[in-house]
Amino acid sequence: MLLSVDPKAGFVVGIKLRGDGVTTVICDLAAQIVVTQELHVPLVGDSAAAIHAIEIEVRRAIRTARLPRAKVLGVGVGLSGIIDTNRGTCNFSHLLQWSNVELAEPLRRHLGMPVWVENDVNTLAVAEKWAGDAHDAHDFVILTVGRGIGLGIVIDRSLYRGANGATGEFGHMIVDPGGPLCECGRFGCLEAMVGEDALRRRVGERQGREISRDDLIALVLTEDPPTLEVIESAGKKLGLAVANMITLLNPEMLIICGEGTDLGGPFLDPIVSAVREQTFANLGRQVEIKVQRWGDETWAVGAATLVLRESFSMPGADDKSLAIWHRPTT
Repeated sequence: MLLSVDPKAGFVVGIKLRGDGVTTVICDLAAQIVVTQELHVPLVGDSAAAIHAIEIEVRRAIRTARLPRAKVLGVGVGLSGIIDTNRGTCNFSHLLQWSNVELAEPLRRHLGMPVWVENDVNTLAVAEKWAGDAHDAHDFVILTVGRGIGLGIVIDRSLYRGANGATGEFGHMIVDPGGPLCECGRFGCLEAMVGEDALRRRVGERQGREISRDDLIALVLTEDPPTLEVIESAGKKLGLAVANMITLLNPEMLIICGEGTDLGGPFLDPIVSAVREQTFANLGRQVEIKVQRWGDETWAVGAATLVLRESFSMPGADDKSLAIWHRPTT
């Protein structure tokens, strides 16, 4: 008998934590957004404020969606940093300036429902595997570009986290020991050379003024020559690092996403060219490359799919889990 998921049989909450706020979504079982909302609040260095904000936003989203609590399967939280997914703690996040922060346990107590915590780039990889372009892929990587440079790795259909949950800190490979100071405290990290803050600083030096993100994008769109020179140079540096990663991991698919994709061809084309032309044995020419322009809402959807994966891949699930299935009407 052909069965399919009844998407309205349950709902999941996804949270994307940033230094300046929280994006919250409620999704159905098909990962389609039912409710989305934003809260702007400073969270850098203040994990207690983050836990409080998440609790408030989850309750508010459930009220807005008019859902009975029993139909909400749980909450997924995505944030930048090294995450211990078993304990639900953030071991370290240089962007949030957190160290050894418990998230899952206090949220479970306050909300009375399951909570999972994961590195935000990994949540995107889960989303791609659950219901995205990589649904049928066995081995793929997802590269996020923007303020940070992150990497989600899926090997043989399984998310690869490494021994301590630190896999994917692609932006913190040192590519020039004499390079600029990175936010992590070391010198010459890839992120310090091609991340958005670095690009705005270098373009600002050429323009003789401070450059906002909107200014940077506007200068790219107007094809300002000094700006394009900076952006294309950064794309080449990042492209070489990505090509080396492709040579090392040999994935079948590369997904590029994040706010940095707003820089368009001047930034992205050199990355694609490097993958095609500078990998060992032409491995890069066999990789399927997809570029997705995602915002904070999609990061939150990634966190929500984390709940879907954990809820429906757990061994020993009771018979109530069968309630998500129904026979499609003809």
